[in-house]
Amino acid sequence: MKGKIICTCIKSNNNSPSFADYLTEEGFSCIEIVTGKIYTIKTDNLYEKISGAEWLVFTSKNAVTGFLDNSGQVAADTKVAAVGGSTAKKLEQSGIEVPLLSEIATGEALGKKLREMCTGKVVYLCAKMTGGSLEKEFEGYGDFVKVPVYENQCTDTFSEYGNAAKSGKFADVSGIAVTSGSSGERIKWLIDILSDIRVFSIGPSCTKRLIECGVSEDRIVEAGEHTFKGLCSVIKNL
Repeated sequence: MKGKIICTCIKSNNNSPSFADYLTEEGFSCIEIVTGKIYTIKTDNLYEKISGAEWLVFTSKNAVTGFLDNSGQVAADTKVAAVGGSTAKKLEQSGIEVPLLSEIATGEALGKKLREMCTGKVVYLCAKMTGGSLEKEFEGYGDFVKVPVYENQCTDTFSEYGNAAKSGKFADVSGIAVTSGSSGERIKWLIDILSDIRVFSIGPSCTKRLIECGVSEDRIVEAGEHTFKGLCSVIKNL
C-alpha cells in the first residue's frame, strides 16, 4: 500500500512500542495520533475484592498492568480467563497461567464461554469505563464483581489535528489503522473527513465499535490475526 498510514495510539505507563513503531520498522510512513492515555487506578482493598474468586477476568494488557501495579496476586484456587493473545502473553510473562483464552477476541465471546463454566465468584479486572459486552453476558448472575484497575483518558485529537485535516494536509494518507474501539470512536471525526480511504481494524471488538459509531462497514478491513502483526499483514496485502 502506497501513502502514509495514520495510526491511532493509546499511550500506556510502560512505554511499550506502538503500532506506528511496528509499521515504521516494516518500512511504512506513519502519522501517529494519540487518542488516549492509560493511568493505573489505585484500588483500595484489592485483596478483599478478589478474595474467594473462582475466576479473574482480563480483557486487555492494561488491565493486567493495573492489577500488578496494585500488587495483585492470583490465589492457588483461582483461575484466570483472558481475551486476546497479547493479554494472555502478558499474564504468562508475569507467572500467571491462563486456562481460559477466548478464541474470538471479544469480551462478549469470553463472557458467553465463561458463563457456561463458572459456578462461583467472577471478578472482572477492567477499565473505569468499559464497552459493557462482557458484563451483559453476566446479567442476572449473582456473584459478578467489576474492579476498575485502570483509566483510559481521552485526548482532544480534533484540537491538535482538525485544522490540518480540513486544509488537506492529510491528502497523502492512504489508510487509518485503528487499534482499539475507543480510539476508533475518538477518531471518527477524522474518518469522516478522509471519507475515501480504508479503515484498518485490529479485531472484532474494534470493528463493532467502529460500526456502532457510524463507520460504513464496507470501508473497514479487519485483521485476521488480532495482533499488531496481523494488522500489519492486512495493510501490506492491500
